[in-house]
Amino acid sequence: MFYLYDKSIIPRVIVYPRSMKGKPLDITSDITGISTQKDINNPSGSFGITLVRRRSYETMLRSADYITIEMKKIGESKYHPVMCGVIDFAKNSQQINNDGKTTIRAVINGTDLSKYLLKHMVLYLPEMPERGYMPLLTNLEKGIMFYGPADQVARSILEGFF
Repeated sequence: MFYLYDKSIIPRVIVYPRSMKGKPLDITSDITGISTQKDINNPSGSFGITLVRRRSYETMLRSADYITIEMKKIGESKYHPVMCGVIDFAKNSQQINNDGKTTIRAVINGTDLSKYLLKHMVLYLPEMPERGYMPLLTNLEKGIMFYGPADQVARSILEGFF
C-alpha cells in the first residue's frame, strides 16, 4: 500500500480516457493524494486518487478507462509499476475549510485488471499442467477453455476485454 503523504515516494499516473480516443493523459501534476491496496485474500486490488480540480475530470474520465500507476523513491531515476487498472468512477468532492471557503477536488476510484479476471471467472487449473502449458477456464456457464503457453493465453484473454 502506498500513500502520497510519504514524501519519499513520487507517483506518476497516466489515464487513457476513451473520451480522448485513448490518447494518454498525465494527471500526475494534479495529484494531492493517492493510495493503492492489494491483499492476498482479495484478488482484486483497488486505488483511490484525489486531484486538484483543474480540469473537468468527472466528465472527461469514465468507468472502464484504463489507468497506470507508477512510483519511485526520491533519488531513483526509474519509475516502478504499482498498478494497472480501470476507473470505476470519477466524481467531485466538496470540502468547506476552517475559513469558510469551499474546496472542490476530483476523486477517482478504481480496481486493478484482476477485476476482469474475476468478472469473467477466469481460473487457473494447476492440476492439469502439461508440457509447460497453462490451462485456464473461463465462463463456466459456457464451458469455454483456453489452453496454451501462459503468456499467450493471458494476452489473448486481456486483449479480448478491451
